[in-house]
Amino acid sequence: MLRIILKSTIRIFILVSIYLCPNLGYAQNTIVLDSLVNELELAKTDSAKVFIMAQLANYEIADKKEEVVYLKQGLEFAKEYKLTKEEGAFLNKYGRYHVERDEYSNALEYYQEAIRIASENNHTKVLISSYFNVGALYYLWKNYPKSEEYIIKALEISELHQEYFLNKSIYNGIGSVNNELKNHHKAKVYMRKYLQLCMADNDNPTTFLAYINLAVISKKLIQVDSSKYYARLAYQIARKGSSIENKINIANKLADIFMDNHDYDSSAYYVSEALELLKGINSVRWQIKTYGFAFDHYRQVGEPDTAMYYMERFYTMRDSVFNKEQLNKITGLETQFETEHYQVKIDNLEQQNKIRLLQLYGSIAGIALLTLVLFLGFRYYKLRSRLLAKDQALTKKKALVLKERVEFQQRDMVSNALYMINQNKLFDSLLKDLKKLNKLPEEERIAEFQSMIRKIKINKQSSEKKKLEIKFKRTHQGFFEKLKEINPDLTKRDLDLCAYLKLNMSTKEIASLSVQSIRAIETARSRLRKKLNVLGGENLGEYIRKI
Repeated sequence: MLRIILKSTIRIFILVSIYLCPNLGYAQNTIVLDSLVNELELAKTDSAKVFIMAQLANYEIADKKEEVVYLKQGLEFAKEYKLTKEEGAFLNKYGRYHVERDEYSNALEYYQEAIRIASENNHTKVLISSYFNVGALYYLWKNYPKSEEYIIKALEISELHQEYFLNKSIYNGIGSVNNELKNHHKAKVYMRKYLQLCMADNDNPTTFLAYINLAVISKKLIQVDSSKYYARLAYQIARKGSSIENKINIANKLADIFMDNHDYDSSAYYVSEALELLKGINSVRWQIKTYGFAFDHYRQVGEPDTAMYYMERFYTMRDSVFNKEQLNKITGLETQFETEHYQVKIDNLEQQNKIRLLQLYGSIAGIALLTLVLFLGFRYYKLRSRLLAKDQALTKKKALVLKERVEFQQRDMVSNALYMINQNKLFDSLLKDLKKLNKLPEEERIAEFQSMIRKIKINKQSSEKKKLEIKFKRTHQGFFEKLKEINPDLTKRDLDLCAYLKLNMSTKEIASLSVQSIRAIETARSRLRKKLNVLGGENLGEYIRKI
């Protein structure tokens, strides 16, 4: 556990060191790069490889493919360990990588992501660098107002948090942007601030650049003495340690400045300097530029022979370059024509293949659509057939139920009519018997009266029995038919007893209803059990209720 903590601490320290250390250039870091590459080859674990790749991503590497691999690994590592400051630094590095490849839109995405992370986590240095990088990117896009907005934002944050590590670049950026915007006075103010910081750092290359910019800006402001002054200072620095190309460039610019100000002696001196320096290099580009400045100078000072000499040299060099360029251009156009010719053929073949492919897809789609339509039509036909069959079955069932209801009502009406007829007969019989009572002696009258009571009771029981039978048939339709299927020899009394048992009536209740003794009912049950083949251990009532 201690080893893991120690390794993590060392790795985080490495990343912080990477973030804080400036880029030293590929040539100055050869030993470090070789050492890191060797360590990468010897690394055994993925985490060790990631850390070494993170270190490699901080150096200027000649092979850009390797550089982007290291950048990617370093960024993934910073995200994995939630090192937001280092993540922002890697995002800025990724953005600069895309700027070098002229992929400005991709670079802007990385810079803006770095701004978001730095803002959310209060990483001031990363935020300043990110705003400055966006401003520099807009400068390359020639969107100078937007460029100034972002660089000024970087300056405000720098002054607010007293982080001045990038102020030199910021002042140079604001000065350059205002120079492009033709705000030359403001440009000169920031360029002088840039110069002060360069001189304080004893940084000759940047001091030289500051002098050159100030000379150009002063020339645009028509400040002749100031322009000459800065140009001479720039040339003094250039003569000490700059390349021959830089010295020639400065000498030509100084000659141009002095010619514009009609100081032909100084102009002649710097033209001579440029021509002398030109002998030390073999560069057609610088020869053309220098001969052009020399021709212009000698033409203005009134030396036509010398001017003609340099004019001939100028046009000779320019025409040779032009002819060579024209030849290369013609060759390039021929190659381009052939390439385009073959490309047109390839495009036509691809177009034909696409058309055929579209036709094939169209045919497949048409067949699939037709199949789908047929399938849906078949499904619709089957579904409709089922629905029609269900509707027909339901209609038949309703008709059957209606028929049964009508038949039942008819039976009920017939039963009621018979009951009324039977009642009328009973009333007529009782009325006749009542008329006879007055004529009979006392003893016969009592006997006749008791006979009338028995007749009423019998009629009542018969009526109740018929009503019960009607209701039973309505509720338990087909019951008697099923019993007949079991035993066709069942009598009317057997069927009545089965009906009483179906209604779960006791022996006593059956005896009362049928005007019979309990013993007679028990005997009838025993006979019914045999007719229905019901075993002795099985309950007769339960057997019948299941039917």
